[in-house]
Amino acid sequence: METTDILQTIRQLQRDFQSVAPDNLAGLSAQLEDMRNYFDTTAPRVRYGAIAHALDPDAEIDRELETTGQAISQAYHAVRRGRARRGQAPAAGIAAVYGAARAAYAAVVRLQWEIGAHDVEFIPGTAGHAAPA
Repeated sequence: METTDILQTIRQLQRDFQSVAPDNLAGLSAQLEDMRNYFDTTAPRVRYGAIAHALDPDAEIDRELETTGQAISQAYHAVRRGRARRGQAPAAGIAAVYGAARAAYAAVVRLQWEIGAHDVEFIPGTAGHAAPA
């Protein structure tokens, strides 16, 4: 597992997510589920994998994950605002987006923490290392 592979996948997931129209509830749910699936399968690989180097020494992955989390939150709130403006949208579609958004957002945060916990072992000046002299 390499930094560039993770970054490329996150950026592709972002592009795919941004290409879905906000009123396409099924498309949003599917893209959010794709994101959640990737983040949920990557986090344990970071935690339990034998990766002998820092994955995110420049915090580039962290920034991309933060951007992804913000996009998920914005989509969640946009669907909520749209529902209020248009009246009653299909309840099942709204519920699917809400659930998928919450799960994807949680998976983003979990992956951020797993990468941070992993990298602490490799980056001087962080927990697990003596302070620089």
